[in-house]
Amino acid sequence: VRNSNLTMKLNAGLKLREMGAVKMIVDATASQANLTNVFSLNAVAADVWQYIGDKEFTIEQLIAYVCEEYDVDYEVAKRDMEALVDEWIGYGLVVNE
Repeated sequence: VRNSNLTMKLNAGLKLREMGAVKMIVDATASQANLTNVFSLNAVAADVWQYIGDKEFTIEQLIAYVCEEYDVDYEVAKRDMEALVDEWIGYGLVVNE
Protein backbone atom coordinates (compact mmCIF):
# COMPACT_ATOMS: atom_id res chain seq x y z
CA VAL A 1 0.00 0.00 0.00
CA ARG A 2 1.67 3.16 -1.17
CA ASN A 3 -0.81 5.74 0.14
CA SER A 4 -1.36 5.27 3.87
CA ASN A 5 -4.37 7.63 3.70
CA LEU A 6 -6.17 5.66 0.98
CA THR A 7 -9.68 4.78 2.15
CA MET A 8 -10.49 1.06 2.13
CA LYS A 9 -13.17 -1.26 3.37
CA LEU A 10 -13.37 -4.95 4.24
CA ASN A 11 -15.07 -7.13 1.65
CA ALA A 12 -18.69 -7.10 2.86
CA GLY A 13 -19.31 -10.77 2.05
CA LEU A 14 -16.63 -12.00 4.44
CA LYS A 15 -17.09 -12.69 8.13
CA LEU A 16 -14.76 -13.49 11.01
CA ARG A 17 -15.56 -16.87 12.55
CA GLU A 18 -14.03 -18.70 15.50
CA MET A 19 -13.54 -22.43 15.69
CA GLY A 20 -11.99 -23.09 19.05
CA ALA A 21 -8.86 -20.99 19.31
CA VAL A 22 -8.63 -20.51 15.53
CA LYS A 23 -9.97 -17.30 14.00
CA MET A 24 -10.72 -17.34 10.29
CA ILE A 25 -12.34 -15.31 7.54
CA VAL A 26 -15.01 -17.12 5.52
CA ASP A 27 -17.30 -16.16 2.65
CA ALA A 28 -20.70 -15.73 4.27
CA THR A 29 -22.67 -14.50 1.26
CA ALA A 30 -24.30 -17.89 0.58
CA SER A 31 -26.92 -19.45 2.83
CA GLN A 32 -24.13 -21.60 4.26
CA ALA A 33 -20.56 -20.45 4.81
CA ASN A 34 -18.32 -21.27 1.84
CA LEU A 35 -15.25 -23.01 3.25
CA THR A 36 -13.49 -23.26 -0.12
CA ASN A 37 -11.38 -20.19 0.63
CA VAL A 38 -10.71 -19.86 4.34
CA PHE A 39 -8.15 -17.40 5.67
CA SER A 40 -6.79 -17.95 9.16
CA LEU A 41 -5.78 -14.92 11.22
CA ASN A 42 -3.46 -14.54 14.17
CA ALA A 43 -4.81 -12.82 17.28
CA VAL A 44 -3.64 -9.32 16.30
CA ALA A 45 -4.96 -9.60 12.73
CA ALA A 46 -8.33 -10.84 14.06
CA ASP A 47 -8.41 -7.93 16.51
CA VAL A 48 -7.69 -5.47 13.69
CA TRP A 49 -10.45 -7.10 11.57
CA GLN A 50 -12.93 -6.66 14.42
CA TYR A 51 -11.78 -3.08 15.00
CA ILE A 52 -12.44 -2.23 11.34
CA GLY A 53 -15.87 -3.83 11.27
CA ASP A 54 -17.99 -2.39 8.47
CA LYS A 55 -16.48 1.09 8.46
CA GLU A 56 -14.04 2.63 6.00
CA PHE A 57 -10.44 2.79 7.18
CA THR A 58 -6.95 3.93 6.25
CA ILE A 59 -3.58 2.39 7.02
CA GLU A 60 -2.84 5.38 9.27
CA GLN A 61 -5.91 4.59 11.38
CA LEU A 62 -4.78 0.97 11.75
CA ILE A 63 -1.27 2.05 12.69
CA ALA A 64 -2.62 4.39 15.38
CA TYR A 65 -4.92 1.63 16.70
CA VAL A 66 -2.14 -0.96 16.90
CA CYS A 67 0.28 1.51 18.52
CA GLU A 68 -2.28 2.31 21.20
CA GLU A 69 -3.62 -1.20 21.80
CA TYR A 70 -0.32 -3.07 21.72
CA ASP A 71 2.14 -0.37 22.80
CA VAL A 72 4.39 -0.88 19.78
CA ASP A 73 6.68 1.53 17.97
CA TYR A 74 5.14 3.48 15.08
CA GLU A 75 7.59 2.09 12.50
CA VAL A 76 6.91 -1.51 13.60
CA ALA A 77 3.14 -0.96 13.44
CA LYS A 78 3.47 0.76 10.04
CA ARG A 79 5.48 -2.11 8.57
CA ASP A 80 3.14 -4.74 9.99
CA MET A 81 -0.12 -3.00 8.99
CA GLU A 82 1.12 -2.27 5.47
CA ALA A 83 2.11 -5.92 5.04
CA LEU A 84 -1.20 -7.13 6.50
CA VAL A 85 -3.35 -4.89 4.32
CA ASP A 86 -1.27 -5.71 1.21
CA GLU A 87 -1.90 -9.39 1.90
CA TRP A 88 -5.62 -8.79 2.48
CA ILE A 89 -5.87 -6.80 -0.76
CA GLY A 90 -4.07 -9.59 -2.62
CA TYR A 91 -6.63 -12.13 -1.41
CA GLY A 92 -9.61 -9.84 -2.07
CA LEU A 93 -10.42 -9.39 1.62
CA VAL A 94 -10.13 -5.59 1.33
CA VAL A 95 -11.41 -3.28 -1.39
CA ASN A 96 -10.39 0.27 -2.19
CA GLU A 97 -13.13 2.85 -1.87
